[in-house]
Amino acid sequence: MVKVSVLPQRGHYEVLGIEALNAMLASPPIASRVMTITPDMAKYILETHNLHNRPKKPAKISEYATDMHSGSWGLTGDTIKFSDLRLLRDGQNRLLACLKSGDPFTTHIVFGIEDKLFHKMDIGKVRTGSDCLAIVGVKNSTLIAASIRWCLLLENDRVKTRDVYTNESILRAWETIYSKPIDGVFLANSAKWGAASNKAGLCGSAIATALHFMFSRKNQKKADAFFEGFAKALNISKESDPRNRIRQKIAMAKDSSGTRLSEVSYAAWIILAWNAFQAGRSITASGPKWEVSEMFPVIHG
Repeated sequence: MVKVSVLPQRGHYEVLGIEALNAMLASPPIASRVMTITPDMAKYILETHNLHNRPKKPAKISEYATDMHSGSWGLTGDTIKFSDLRLLRDGQNRLLACLKSGDPFTTHIVFGIEDKLFHKMDIGKVRTGSDCLAIVGVKNSTLIAASIRWCLLLENDRVKTRDVYTNESILRAWETIYSKPIDGVFLANSAKWGAASNKAGLCGSAIATALHFMFSRKNQKKADAFFEGFAKALNISKESDPRNRIRQKIAMAKDSSGTRLSEVSYAAWIILAWNAFQAGRSITASGPKWEVSEMFPVIHG
């Protein structure tokens, strides 16, 4: 058992200090420790040991801070977790709430959990594919996780069935496939076109990111040119340009019905517009045609 020094006790529990924290990070106790964390200590942990954690949750932070300040925060079985790499892996929002409220809180703390097991913690409860990607340092993890799902649907011809992929599947797909260049193309580089398409109100950013990536694997220059016209209406000289027709088609679909159009339909129409664009074909005024009862279109190029 590691002998640690701590700051003076608060109530019945030791107040965690930097020296004690470092000692337990270096030689993790077998059991959890119940300790009180002050706002200053919360700030130190967040600044020193909180790298690549999952996205913050402002609503939860405010809720926790209110409870801490009112004295209604209690000692539960929830733990602050540190990995064997000395990184904070669970408890970020509670520490931020402590900092926000200016009040200390008492909690169980666990040390030495294998870092690679982070994505399995509380699985099915609050962690998402986005959280799993964030912990391994993926920027824009929410968009990338959703885009990976669309890539998997497209590549496995499962768009119409809308398969659900587990957090482990998303993380594994990133680590083994999408973190690397495929046909010379990186998925992350397509995110800007996803954001531009969403900003223009044409489709969700994840769909557009995945489609730009898939199109780029066929022809990167043409994919960029397609999205310049589709997302930004640039370099369109003819009414019959597929990029113009798909913009019109989506606008008309949104205006003509109060019901929300399926993302599957958006994806199918955009693929058909791409197929025409990359082949140098025009599209009639009615725009690309596809019904849900039909086979989902294949990406050409």
